[in-house]
Amino acid sequence: MKYIACLRIGQNDVKALINIEAERRVDFSPLLDMRGSDEKHLQSFSECWTQSPFFLDVSRITADAKDTYIVNEDLHNPADAFSAKKKLFDRVFDTNKKMIPVISWRDTDEQRQVVQLALQLNAKYERIAVRISANSKPSEVAITRLLAILDSIQSPEAVTVIFDYGSTRPADLSAGSEFHKML
Repeated sequence: MKYIACLRIGQNDVKALINIEAERRVDFSPLLDMRGSDEKHLQSFSECWTQSPFFLDVSRITADAKDTYIVNEDLHNPADAFSAKKKLFDRVFDTNKKMIPVISWRDTDEQRQVVQLALQLNAKYERIAVRISANSKPSEVAITRLLAILDSIQSPEAVTVIFDYGSTRPADLSAGSEFHKML
């Protein structure tokens, strides 16, 4: 995999992904943000995207977090290490073994629940991903949580760390920059 592109799950995005030529899929892994009113488009994608890995997360975008499916399935509830989110990952993995679950959080989520989710996913899946919000500068909470996850899990080499810059990346990523020092 050479690059990852983040797309929100929706009919047009899923159709576009499904129609990518097989030889291009080897270099590309989509990061899907679950949203909407049901799993219909996610199911379509899972059944068709079979040659290469893909990442699955639940959208944290404010407008998406209010979507019917996310609310009804209680996917952002941190109780029992995000048990509802784990069930979603299990259902998708049953359909497509190429799915890589993504751990993401808000700074207000309990660290214990986030780390427990990471531990449980790392024990169950061959690969996992950790997605840190890194718009202009990641918060101290986000960095601390990322380090806690990487220090806690059994196989940190099986983790893909995704720095999500949102719509704008930090102006300076060079060695010695504030962002680089944070890393």
